Amino acid sequence: MKVCDYSSMTNLYSHTCRLNDLSTRRKFIDLGIYLQSKGQSERDDILDISSYAGQFLENIYSFSENNISSIKDAVKSVYKIVEDNKSSKTVLTGSPTGFQKIDKKTGGLQKSDLIIIAAETSQGKTSLALSILNNTVKHGTKVSVYSLEMKKEQLAARLMSMESGISSSQILYSPLDDWQFERLDKSINGLYNSSILFDDRSTSNIDTIINSIRAMVSKYQIDGVVIDYLQ
Repeated sequence: MKVCDYSSMTNLYSHTCRLNDLSTRRKFIDLGIYLQSKGQSERDDILDISSYAGQFLENIYSFSENNISSIKDAVKSVYKIVEDNKSSKTVLTGSPTGFQKIDKKTGGLQKSDLIIIAAETSQGKTSLALSILNNTVKHGTKVSVYSLEMKKEQLAARLMSMESGISSSQILYSPLDDWQFERLDKSINGLYNSSILFDDRSTSNIDTIINSIRAMVSKYQIDGVVIDYLQ
């Protein structure tokens, strides 16, 4: 016969609460050290520091039982996807890339995915990334773009070239004929109104990019990010 010691259970609960409290206090200490370090240096943008601190504090108490799911919930979700695929109600579970073979294998771009496009120099990695970006934003996806080697004007010119068929070098560096200007003007309406964001301040290092992404998620509810390039 087992006897339940309720006093021991109470002590365990109290000890668990104390451990959680101590863990939170350590996080506050870490944040304080971070702010002290960044406050004494002028290398980082003050807005990035403020954004990081705000997101850090928000994440400390972000735990919610609404985020907890059982295996039953997960299995039900999978069955829902299977049923939708069978009935063709849902072609993709994610955002379409515009490339049928990729979409067929992946179900489109999923928010939880990290996708790395790898190839030798000058093999079209940026062009492929921008093509996928251009296709997915047409379906309402919100994306922020970070480039360590191109300005937003160069990236925009490439996207405009995809829509109009006029080379980006002509768009940027050559006088356009009247028919070219007319074609360009007619073809970019969808691109002009799409949800593509740039942050020219945040392309210097990975820390500023991460802080900018946090701010983009909080302010604009972006769905994805394109970073060019990893080095």
